[in-house]
Amino acid sequence: MKFVSDAGPDAGYGTVTTSHMAGSAYALTELALLASSAPRPSGSRVLHVRLAHFEHGAALSLQLFVFSVLPAVSEPVVLMAPGLPPRPPAVGLLPPDKATEQQPLTFAVTVNHPVRVQVEHVLATLAKLAARQELTVGAALRVAEIDIQAAETDAREETAVRDTLRSQGWRAAARAISARAAAAGLPLAVTYAPTLMGPRDLAVRAPILRRVYNEMPEVRLAVDKAATLLSQGWRAVGAGSEQVASFARDLLDVGSTRTYLAHLARDAFVCGNGYLSFGEVADEDIRLLPPEQVTILGRTTVQVADGSTRAVHHHVMHMTGGEQLNSPYGLSILEPFVNLQLDREIHQLSLDIVEAWAHGSVPEAARALAQENVPLAHRRLEHIARQVAQTLGGTGQLQAEPPADLYFPGHELMAPAASGLAIADGPDGGTADGNRS
Repeated sequence: MKFVSDAGPDAGYGTVTTSHMAGSAYALTELALLASSAPRPSGSRVLHVRLAHFEHGAALSLQLFVFSVLPAVSEPVVLMAPGLPPRPPAVGLLPPDKATEQQPLTFAVTVNHPVRVQVEHVLATLAKLAARQELTVGAALRVAEIDIQAAETDAREETAVRDTLRSQGWRAAARAISARAAAAGLPLAVTYAPTLMGPRDLAVRAPILRRVYNEMPEVRLAVDKAATLLSQGWRAVGAGSEQVASFARDLLDVGSTRTYLAHLARDAFVCGNGYLSFGEVADEDIRLLPPEQVTILGRTTVQVADGSTRAVHHHVMHMTGGEQLNSPYGLSILEPFVNLQLDREIHQLSLDIVEAWAHGSVPEAARALAQENVPLAHRRLEHIARQVAQTLGGTGQLQAEPPADLYFPGHELMAPAASGLAIADGPDGGTADGNRS
C-alpha cells in the first residue's frame, strides 16, 4: 500500500486519492484489531480508542500526523477552589481513562500522509497512551514533574516502536503494544471509523471551538488573516454596463457582502462549517446560519432547527474547514488546539490558586502543596505556546492585516462560546476540585 498523489509515491503530504483512502482504511482497520487486547482481564480499566481520518487541506502544519480528540460530556463541570471567586460552569472533557465505548477517545489521523507514516505515528501514539496511563497509576509518579516524566516515557515508547518496526514490522509492533497494555491492566479496545464526526458531535463541540478562538490570540489572528484573504479580495471586474457594475459594487460594499463572507469563513475554520443563506432576494435576505443548528439536505439546501421551529433555506453557500470522508460536513481546523486550551486553563488555574492563597488564612501545608505546582505550570504554559505556533504552521505566517471592521460591530469574538474547559470526573460530568491541577 503506497501513497499516491501528484507529487509522487514518496510525498510527505499531498492530494488524497481514492486508492490512498482505501489503503489507509484497510491498514488502520487491521491495526485496530491487532492493537485491541483480548481477552480483557476482569476488573481491568479498558482504554477505549477510536481511529478516524482528518484532512485539513494544508491549513495547519504539514507535520501534524495524529492528535487526540477528547469526548465532551453533556453536564457542565463546576470548578471549585477555596479562595477564588465562583466560576461559570465549564464544558467537561473526558480524560483517556474515563472514555467509554459510547464516548471513546478519538485519535484523528491526518490522511494526506503516506499510509506507512500514518501507521507508524498511530502505533507510537497508542504506545504512549498506554505507557502514560501506566505512569499515572504507578508509585513512581511525581506530580510536580509529570511533564518531564511524560516526555521521557514518550521518547522511550517512540524508540521501542521504531525498533520493532525495523526488526519485525508494524503488525508485530501492534501486537506488542496490545500485550503490554493488557499486562499492565490497561487493555486497549481500538476501533476504526472513516468519518470523524457526525452532525450531533459537531453541534456539541461548536461552543468549545469558539472558546478556543476567543481565548487563543495567536489562533484567532491566524483565522482572521485567512478570513481576510477569503473575503476582502472580492471585486467587480469584466465588461458590462455601468448600471450592472454599480449593482455589483453595492452588493459587495453597501450590502456588507464582504463582511458576511468573513463571518462565513470564520465559521468554517472554527466550527468546521459555515452557512450563508441568500434567501429568495439575494441582496435583501442574506443571513448567516448557526452551524450547530443546520442539517444539510442538498448541495444548496439546508434545514435550520431552533427549538421546535424548522426552517428550510434553498439558496445556501456552504463552506467547510477541514474535510472528512463519507460526509458533507466539514471539520474544524481548531480541533488540534482544544487539548492545548484545556491544558492552558488547568495550569493557569494552578497559578491563580497560588496567587489567591498567598495571603489569608490558608493552612501553610495547603499553600506549600499548591506552590509545588508553580514550576510545572510555567513549563506547561511555555510548552503550550510553542505547540500552538508549531501546529499553526503556515497559517500563522499569512501575509494579511485583518481590518478593524472585518466583522460586524460587537462580533469580534464568537458566541455562543463555552465559559471554560475542564476535566470531567466521568461521562455524566459533575464538579471538579481546582486543587487537582
